[in-house]
Amino acid sequence: AEIGKHMNIAYETISPDSCETKNTDPLEGLNNNIKKLGLECFFIYSHAHSLIEFSDYATESFGFPSKILNPKIPVLLNMLQIVPEDKERITVFLSDALANRHNNIEIDFNILANGIQRVHIALHMKCLYGTDNKVIFVYGSLFQINNIFELIKRIDTEALLHPISGLPNRKKFFLDVSDKVPFDCLLIFDIQDFKSINGAFGYNIGDKIILKVSEILSRMIKGRAGIYHYSLDQFVIVFNHSSVNEMIEFVERTEKYFSSTHMIVDGVELKIKFKIGGVCFKSHNRNLDELLLNLDVALQEAKRNPNKCFHLFSDRDKQTYLEKISLEKELTYAIQRKFMGFELHYQPLYRLNDNKCIGAESLLRWTDINGKMIPPNILIPILESNGMIKNVGTWVLDTAFKQCAKWIADGAYADFYINVNLSVMQIEDEQFFKEVMMFIK
Repeated sequence: AEIGKHMNIAYETISPDSCETKNTDPLEGLNNNIKKLGLECFFIYSHAHSLIEFSDYATESFGFPSKILNPKIPVLLNMLQIVPEDKERITVFLSDALANRHNNIEIDFNILANGIQRVHIALHMKCLYGTDNKVIFVYGSLFQINNIFELIKRIDTEALLHPISGLPNRKKFFLDVSDKVPFDCLLIFDIQDFKSINGAFGYNIGDKIILKVSEILSRMIKGRAGIYHYSLDQFVIVFNHSSVNEMIEFVERTEKYFSSTHMIVDGVELKIKFKIGGVCFKSHNRNLDELLLNLDVALQEAKRNPNKCFHLFSDRDKQTYLEKISLEKELTYAIQRKFMGFELHYQPLYRLNDNKCIGAESLLRWTDINGKMIPPNILIPILESNGMIKNVGTWVLDTAFKQCAKWIADGAYADFYINVNLSVMQIEDEQFFKEVMMFIK
């Protein structure tokens, strides 16, 4: 399939006009493109030239002639040194395929490479036909079948490795760690603000930092656990036949190292900030999907605490997580229905020398569908974690501006004002100041 895909890319660069023009050399036009695709052993037939040309690699590898003029199938089979027992089969197959205008032709056969060594060859060729149903152009690729098996094996191996670190990747993790494979603990190591590092120093520096972190973690494990490059800035570490104490000891060594070490890459010096989530296997729970969910919950808990880099999952975390998910759904529903349940409460501000009310501070409150008021220390982090704070913040500004204008119109202090609390996410939004000016107008 991979070979066929590459050949299609090369073949799409060919037009019937270029094939029928005698002044055009098809080989010259395709040479660079084909080599970029890694298809060095190929041949091209042009009816306009009445000529088959083989690539240098094909002539060197198998002893094929560089050119064959006026090629007919019997002559062609002899010149390619195809073994006698395969000649009749190939003659019948090719004659039938060309007579029926097959565009894609695949066949395997044996040759005596350089007249000595028996080699099993796979041939894949694409044919272009003219209005008279005759072949006007053929592009084909030749592969030694045992080389194909080696290529497939290499592709399969590389598909299981991360291209930056060379460590086993996410796909390999799921192949290795299943319900049938015993493990005791999982850790996820997350590099904080890695997007900012890429943005500030470029992707080349970012890749080198990832590589260096992977090497450090691999050394610290010392073969006692498996490490996987799970995503761009995350590594999963699997502890087999290890105690919780061993896992925590690894976390402490990791924290000590990265907290006291500045990484230097191409003259750039920086300190790696990270968070680690951990989950341990329990005999009553061997479901991998649930364990990975718990691992992510532990990581999110670690990120919420600015004073700790590590959090070990507990059943209480799961309950908190499920409550958060439920609240997120209710908040989304409420916002879509014109901020149902949201209110602004106002705390008056007095001037001490004359005890006059000169302003107020707006306080956001939300009541869920069960009539329970959700406290701000729970509500605000949820709104910020999924970006809903921007929409809610706009509603708060709109409501506060209108309320302030109404109170002034009703006879309140002429310079009456309302304080509004803002999220950093709002201030960082390019539309924020435009919204404020719109409300003022």
